[in-house]
Amino acid sequence: MNCAVCGGHVPADREYCAVCGGRAMPADWLDNTGVVGNPGAENPGNAPELDVRRALRPTRGLGIATVVLLLSFAVIRALNTLVQLRLFVVYGDALERSRSYWDMEFLPSELFELVFGVLAVPVFVAAVVMFLIWLFRVRGNAEMLDPEVHRRKKPWLILGWIVPVVSFWFPKQILTDIWRASRPGHVRGDVESSFEYKGGLLWAWWLVFLAMMSVDRAHRVVTYTHTGVERNQFELPGEEALALYHDLALTGLLVSSVQVAAGVLAALVVRRITNWQHQARQDRHGQSDPVGAVAPH
Repeated sequence: MNCAVCGGHVPADREYCAVCGGRAMPADWLDNTGVVGNPGAENPGNAPELDVRRALRPTRGLGIATVVLLLSFAVIRALNTLVQLRLFVVYGDALERSRSYWDMEFLPSELFELVFGVLAVPVFVAAVVMFLIWLFRVRGNAEMLDPEVHRRKKPWLILGWIVPVVSFWFPKQILTDIWRASRPGHVRGDVESSFEYKGGLLWAWWLVFLAMMSVDRAHRVVTYTHTGVERNQFELPGEEALALYHDLALTGLLVSSVQVAAGVLAALVVRRITNWQHQARQDRHGQSDPVGAVAPH
């Protein structure tokens, strides 16, 4: 195994070079990805450098698939927002007339609420899986572009989302490092300040994502407020049940709106990083390929 950055020898049981932190790769693979000659372990200081742009893996297909799934989820939740708004108005009008929920006719909006709720689950799962696949791909490319800016090891690309406490900032750090390494004009090994790297889009997505994780639990809080410990929603009297579903509609309106914003912002982040890495990969030919990007810059 040889280092993809300095070309030096890396033991088989190590993933990164102890000298420069570069990623270890088979020597014959490096010969096909930009290393001229056959660098040896005896003289790593004189080893030829790797043209990292030639070693970048394609991101266009994964980027397009991820963006499509994220936007599909956002569209479904946007439609659900309209449904929740309609239910909030209808339930509110019924409350003013002191009606019982159990005496009301079945509403078409309630059917749409069920359909969109069921449909959102597989789309969301597919979007999460595709996003993680894309994340591993762009992280590998970002390590090629600059191995020195990454603060978290690769296992945290998954663990960072599920381990308590650190999940509040590890994923943002990982995306920030990928963003910095991929951004055109980035100086290799230079860790810019938050202002200099212009990551406002990343911050907007991350804050909205945290908000989405928080408000998503609001349904349980609202339900518990109305039912308490000993009852469930189906045991409530008619007017109390109507008040519960009226509050749940308002909560659903809030939750769906935040989910729409999170999905759209995530798609923009994926598009931006994908385009940057696609452009870097195309630059090895001395020209860009705007048609191949997910969207224009």
